[in-house]
Amino acid sequence: IPVPENKENALLVIPANIISINKQMELVGGRNYLDLNSLKDTVLTPDRPYWIYGVENGKKMLGQSPDVCVKDFAKQSRRGLTAVEGINLVAQNPDVLKEHYIDLPGSRCDADYVPILSLHDGKPGLYYYLSGSAHSSVGSASCGS
Repeated sequence: IPVPENKENALLVIPANIISINKQMELVGGRNYLDLNSLKDTVLTPDRPYWIYGVENGKKMLGQSPDVCVKDFAKQSRRGLTAVEGINLVAQNPDVLKEHYIDLPGSRCDADYVPILSLHDGKPGLYYYLSGSAHSSVGSASCGS
């Protein structure tokens, strides 16, 4: 799929109905630790490969809780990345987790948790994190909406 012209920080996303979350995590050399039955996206995404634009990997939001970030994103006409979008971010930027871990507030695990991508024994892992918690080495990733 060609990169659209004149779009900054574009990210190609392959949805989970095409390649499962477990398989996508395997492809980035990691593992999924989430109960996928509790994982729900809070934003509508296509069921075919798609592009998102203006992607920010979470560095600008370090130390802020996902709940606070979601409110800030709404004021900026942005939205949080979903779990699948986060995995695709890591697939296309493999060193990002060496800099910081990534909250993915475009998805939820039950009501009070968001997925997080972090390193465990040097390998990517998809876990969950309390949506009201903040840590200096974790930031919520986002894109333009």
